[in-house]
Amino acid sequence: MESVNRIEILGNVGNIRIQEAGESRAIHLSVVTNRVARNKNGENYVEATWHYVEAWENQANIADFSTITKGCWVRVIGRIKNNKYTGSDKIERYTTDIVANRLEVVDVKE
Repeated sequence: MESVNRIEILGNVGNIRIQEAGESRAIHLSVVTNRVARNKNGENYVEATWHYVEAWENQANIADFSTITKGCWVRVIGRIKNNKYTGSDKIERYTTDIVANRLEVVDVKE
């Protein structure tokens, strides 16, 4: 049986960085998802989770990165990728990112 590594999120865009890599481009962005939770006193609060997304122009099924702006809603479908790096302070750190194979701007009506 084949294993599955797939994630789908819908959230607001935070920071955006576009990287030129030869003839292709990548976009790196943070996306926040929110859920309403209840504390032990029964009061509702919003729990925000930030996700870091990497999408390559030729793989993410998006024609133009300029349609993605800070604050807009995006749907991301992709896979989870774990990274290890050494910081400038010589300490090893780990990140969990989403590599998008589909990235689309969504018009959300609230």
